[in-house]
Amino acid sequence: MDPSVVRTRTASVNGIELEVTEAGDPASPPVILSHGFPEGAYSWRHQLVPLAEAGFHAIAPDQRGYGRSSTPGEVEDYRVDHLAADLLGLLDETGHEQGVFVGHDWGALIVWDLARLHPERVRAVVGVSVPLVQWPGVPTEVMRAVYGDRFFYILYFQPVGPAEAELERDPRLTMARVLYGASGDGFGGLPADPPPATGTGFLDLMSDPPEPLPGWLTWDDIDR
Repeated sequence: MDPSVVRTRTASVNGIELEVTEAGDPASPPVILSHGFPEGAYSWRHQLVPLAEAGFHAIAPDQRGYGRSSTPGEVEDYRVDHLAADLLGLLDETGHEQGVFVGHDWGALIVWDLARLHPERVRAVVGVSVPLVQWPGVPTEVMRAVYGDRFFYILYFQPVGPAEAELERDPRLTMARVLYGASGDGFGGLPADPPPATGTGFLDLMSDPPEPLPGWLTWDDIDR
């Protein structure tokens, strides 16, 4: 990214601080980019300059809990209404009443719900890789009914402790396996019979990246 075009700053919004990477004229119509898991504003590095050149003010935060942004300590601090309010705080900073919200992966779930909670603030919404889902009930309850005693990663992430212990054991290996294993190159498809929930970890489903890495991924990216 051209350092003369792309800027980084800290924004104080919604009672927390977010590290923000942005490009474009601050007076231009805002496009707010909501990253997925396990990502950060860095994942939008290829989109910032083209959006700015197209006449937008592109804004990509490290969302709460990620990168150099605030990391509140309670599970309830990550409810979707708080996550949506963080993005609206960035919109408020621009002085515009409406913005375009683009979300990838988990970030898509945030912007879909933001559009439902605050439709008057949304000029347009884009979901990258995750479509809008009209759940027939509480999502985790639906997942438990479908998967039963079989492994499903979202259910694995619900209790505090096991996922943290697994993913923090070797963060560099975790990032390498997740970024490659969930990619088009590394993902082998969902198993017809998911493994049992007991004794299965998130990284057990991920492939080790090859050496050399594929052209779209570098060790510098992983270290970042």
